[in-house]
Amino acid sequence: MIKVNKIRTIIFGVLLLIAITSNAQQDKVTAAYEFLQQNEIDSAKANIDIAVLHPETASDPQAWYVHGFVYKTIFMKNEKNNKQSPARIVALKSFKKANSLNPDKEDYLENIENIKLLIGTLNNHASELLTPANYKIAIKLFNTFQEYNKLVDPSTQTFQSNQIAFDLALVAVFNSILEKAKTDSVKKQKFIALSKSIYNKVLKLDPENVSANYGMAILFYNQAVDLVLNTPLDEGLTTLNIMLDNSKELSKASLPFMQKAYELDPSRTATLEGLAGIYNILHEEEKSMEFRRKKAELEMNR
Repeated sequence: MIKVNKIRTIIFGVLLLIAITSNAQQDKVTAAYEFLQQNEIDSAKANIDIAVLHPETASDPQAWYVHGFVYKTIFMKNEKNNKQSPARIVALKSFKKANSLNPDKEDYLENIENIKLLIGTLNNHASELLTPANYKIAIKLFNTFQEYNKLVDPSTQTFQSNQIAFDLALVAVFNSILEKAKTDSVKKQKFIALSKSIYNKVLKLDPENVSANYGMAILFYNQAVDLVLNTPLDEGLTTLNIMLDNSKELSKASLPFMQKAYELDPSRTATLEGLAGIYNILHEEEKSMEFRRKKAELEMNR
């Protein structure tokens, strides 16, 4: 049998080893912070990367705070102009993790301020990338911005306001692509569908949004006009009748959105012109002339 004293010695040794290991990991957190203060970023990163993965410090909010700060520094020094910076994402995740582990201390507010700074750059980069060539990256960056902005400002109103502003800017990009698509019917149908989905998304959040109502109306109306303009007159009667029917259906789909846009902003001449055009396609000439007169009066009184 193992004697009692020997058992006590073994237990003490194990506890001492655990304490030493734990202290070693805490020392890495401290070392990382000190290296950071000395601007030795690579050494700070090497130490803190080990600390946050080790079981002894993986649940330490201070370790995750330092981890976030190291990667924030990497972003600010080396990747500030990299719109898809990996360090920025790591920093955001780390500050979020630190707050989830210890939400009641003063460090919480500092983590939030760091998140706020980083998502400001995300939002700026998303706006800069809202172009026909880069809009997919912009969507990804903006979605990340929205995810972390909830931690900074959890109000639903702010979230929806940001989403609507971005979506309307995004659909403007889609419209510019549509204008250049010309005879590329596959591309046109793709971006018409994408634009409709965005307008529907905005109108679900804000049914009274003038831009979304007008934009949806124009989307249908332009399709109706394209049918009329692009169907050769020497086509058979059956084809022409199908074209006219389809054009009318698209105009009918456009009408309620254009009417809503007019109700929300009666002073917009483009809406009056749109209503005149829709009623013309629907062969309601009196209504078409009514809105042409209103447009002329509005322009005269300006």
